[in-house]
This record gives sequence, C-alpha cells and structure tokens, in this order.
Amino acid sequence: MGVDPIERGEIVDPSFLQQAASQAAVFAGGGDPGFFYQALFKGIPVIGLPTNGPQDYFSDRLQALGLGIKLSYRDFNRPMALVQSVEGVLNHYAIFAKRCRAFAAEIQQWQDAHRVADIVDGYWMSRMKENRLDSQYQIAQRDFVRQLSLSTVLNDEQIEEMLENGCNHQMPHEVRPDGIWYDRFDSWNWLYDNDARFFARDYEAREEMRSFFITKKNGALHPAMEHQRLQLTYTFTLSAVEDAIHNARIFLPYPIATDFQTDIKLLSCSPTEMQEHFLPHAGFFYGYPIVCDFSSGAAYTFSYVCELTVYARVMGTTGTDETLTSEQFECYTTVDESLVEHPLVRRCWEEVGMDEGTSDLEKARLLYDYLAKNKHFKKTKDSCQCYQCSTLKALTDDGGHCITLARAFIALCRLQKIPAREQTGAIAVNPLGPRRYENRTYDEVVFGHTWAEVFISDIGWIPVEFHGISIGAPALTEANGQDEALRHKVLENSDPYFDFFFGHLDCFHIVCSNSAAKEVPQAVVYEETDHGPPRIHRPDALREECRLVFECV
Repeated sequence: MGVDPIERGEIVDPSFLQQAASQAAVFAGGGDPGFFYQALFKGIPVIGLPTNGPQDYFSDRLQALGLGIKLSYRDFNRPMALVQSVEGVLNHYAIFAKRCRAFAAEIQQWQDAHRVADIVDGYWMSRMKENRLDSQYQIAQRDFVRQLSLSTVLNDEQIEEMLENGCNHQMPHEVRPDGIWYDRFDSWNWLYDNDARFFARDYEAREEMRSFFITKKNGALHPAMEHQRLQLTYTFTLSAVEDAIHNARIFLPYPIATDFQTDIKLLSCSPTEMQEHFLPHAGFFYGYPIVCDFSSGAAYTFSYVCELTVYARVMGTTGTDETLTSEQFECYTTVDESLVEHPLVRRCWEEVGMDEGTSDLEKARLLYDYLAKNKHFKKTKDSCQCYQCSTLKALTDDGGHCITLARAFIALCRLQKIPAREQTGAIAVNPLGPRRYENRTYDEVVFGHTWAEVFISDIGWIPVEFHGISIGAPALTEANGQDEALRHKVLENSDPYFDFFFGHLDCFHIVCSNSAAKEVPQAVVYEETDHGPPRIHRPDALREECRLVFECV
C-alpha cells in the first residue's frame, strides 16, 4: 500500500510517488489531487483521509465515481478504520480496479505537465504584453475619474492625485498610447484597501449622514425616527462615446408599495410623455421610446419626482399574527439541492455550531455573524450571481458585496428551513446639506442595493443588511487604517452596527422591484432586422449616470 511521506512531514523526491504507484495495490492519503492522480494514472484504487475542505471535496468525488473510499474526519485517528477500508477495497478489488483502469484511460491525455506549463506561461505572457486588465472591466481614466467623483465626496483633483499615487504603488492599471486604463472593480478595491485618504473621506462622509439616520441610546443603535416623508428626485442621463443614432427604449425603476413604504405619489416626470409608460404597481417607467442622436455629443436626461413615507424597521417591538401559507413556506425555503451536501456548506455548519435546540432567530443571527464579521467588502467579478453561485463564492472568498452576501445568507437560511427572501432598492450615500442626501453612480444602477429578510414566528419578516461590512472592523486593513483615531472609531462602532443591521433598518432604504433594478437595463437599443423581430441590445459605447436625491419633507 502506498503511504504519503509528505503527510508525515518528510520532504521526498517527487519520483517516490511514481515508484510507489508502480508497486502499490491501494493508495491512501490526505486527498490532494497531485498525490492521488499518481495512483489514478496507473488505475489504482484510493482511500481518502481528508483534513481540509478541498481534500474533502476531492475525496467525495473519488468515492462518488467509485474509484475508492473516503474516511470521515472522525475516523482519521482510528487505525482500525483505515485497516477496514483497505480490506473493503481488497475484498472488491476487481470492481474497483476495473473502474480505475477505465478512468486512467480517460485521463491519459491530461498527463502532460509540459502542456500545462505552456498554457500557464502563455496566459501570463499574454497578460504582460497587452491584456493585463480584464477586457470586460477595463475603464479609461476619464471614465474612472467620473465614476469616483460621482460616487464619493472627492473632487476630480483629489481623485487624480490618488490615482497617480496608486499607479506608483501597484494599483491595477495599464499605460497605453491613448492614456491610462484601470480595472473598474480591482482598481476601486485597491483604493479602498490601500489609500488611507480614500477610505477616511468615504467613512467620515457616511458617518455624518448616518448620524441623522441612526441614534445611539444606552450603547445600542436605533433608528433616529419612526417614519419619514421623503421627496425623491431620480435623474438618469444617457450619453455615448461615439457618434451614432439609436432607436432606444428607457426603463426607469420606481419605488413600490410595501408594509413599510406607503403613500407613494408621482409629482412629475420629464419628458412628460413618459407618464404614458408609467406602471407604478410594477415599479417601472416601462419602455419609453426615443431616438437618441449622439453625433453632436448630446446627452439625454430622463427624470421623475415622487413623494413617499418610509417607516423604520425595529425587530421585536410588536408581536405579529402573520403566518405563511404552505405555498409561501415552500417558496421561501426552496434552494438548489446541490448545496445540501456540498462540502463547503457542511463545513459552514460545523464552524457556525448550530444544534437542534437552536431557535430560528438564533440560527439566522449565527449565520449573519459568520458571513458579516468574516468578510471584507469588495467589488467582485461574478459571472453568475444566482443563489448557488453566491453561496459558494461567499464560502470560499474573503470578501464580497451586498448581492453576494445577501443571497448566500438567504440560501443558508433556506437550507435550515428558515424562510428568507431578497429585497432590492436604493440607500442614501452622501450628504448634500441639511436633510438632503444623494446616491450617484456611473454605469451602475442606483437601485441595485440588496438586503435580505427572514421570517421568524411571532416576529414576522425581519430585515438583515450587510452594509456593516463596509463600515465595521472587516473594512479595515493595515494600509487604510493608519489613522489611529479613525481606526479606534471604526472598531468601537463595529459591533453596534452589526447588531443594528440584524433586524433594523432606517428610513432611508427605498424598496423597488427586483426585476426593475437588476433584470432590465435602463436603456436598450432596438435595431430592425431584415427578417424577424428587432435586435435588442445595449451598445458598449453608451454611458449612464444615475442620481437619486433624498429630501426630507
């Protein structure tokens, strides 16, 4: 039987594994792919003794394919368990060996290490030559400066100074003949993590704003008011960086009525013809047609003004008679079955430490703390943000953003049979003056913020917001927290914010339709075709600016 000397802490010649594979009947070891593939290339059955998540997953796959046996972590230190596993393989050796030989024949084409090295070298050489930035996320300096100036309290001069400093300190960028280019996400993450001024200005501005929304009493945070009448002004500006004439359709998200968001009234819209496309119950100005001529550098602006009353959310202040029907319960506890026995999810349960006596409310809080207090805020490049992918991403990555973490939390709650759902909308970000705030974005939606709600018997639906990861202890790094006073302030406020955002919301979370915010672009182009329906798409040359102003009435 082959035994892995590396697992005993010995340094061995790599040829040992090949030599052992030529003589062994069974391979047993921790479950690293490199170790076991030496056996599998020779058609030899294996026994996995995993000690970490990746090894656990790989051993599960080997057992599922019938190529060997996996021992559980509990059996790891029981010699007889290993002996019995070896006997089990040997007693059915013909069956195991037949499967392993067939598997070996399939994987021979992938044995060439030189081919792998050529692929890796080729990838990095191409990145060094001309593709160091992800083409999908690259952004010219003028656009990046515009994005940062709209979404922060910094002016263009301050931003350009920070970018120049970042380019001298390994911030993702690329110098080209037409100027400097950045990565829309990675360069922003670098600034947030490494530029102390960028982090400090962002934090202090939001603290100024939060001081009006949230108040501290007896060491705990509470909404500053029970409800607030707001006037919202939403402005969407569409431009292009190339001369073109487009037959466009405009789709603007609009607040929807909920138990905590009421008396919504449209005051005006521009152009006024947009009102013919107003669908308030669906949360849309839907498909307003317009021909946009960008040949002269023109920009087109669409806007509306409305009023609504928003009520603060405070968990447990009143009881509730609300119940869920069986259909609702099934809807809000349905989750991808592949997550049920996934090794990452099983490891999550072990680390969170829930048992049969843990209440649903306690389980939800444990899962919230597990995600919120161990994840760093960052923008991520997710090819898919479904509940399954968001969960696996959150359980493997050291960071995430509101959509990833909210959806991971919802999926984990549903796996525990705790009803959970998603809410989408907008939040106030920067102060404008007394009782006026705004949220501005560039080529990103304002109404894309996401949080979760869980249903707890006798309490009802409670909000769960992951905003705390961007303002609490997980946001700090050695580089961005150099100011000791600021670091102390962030750490002091961290736990109170986490306590507040589990079960509470202020009056400045505006809810809109999920589909209006995430599934339908705000501007698309219709192009007639020779045959069939028109082609509907969003040209890369389009540029969008969004601005939502909150004014307390």
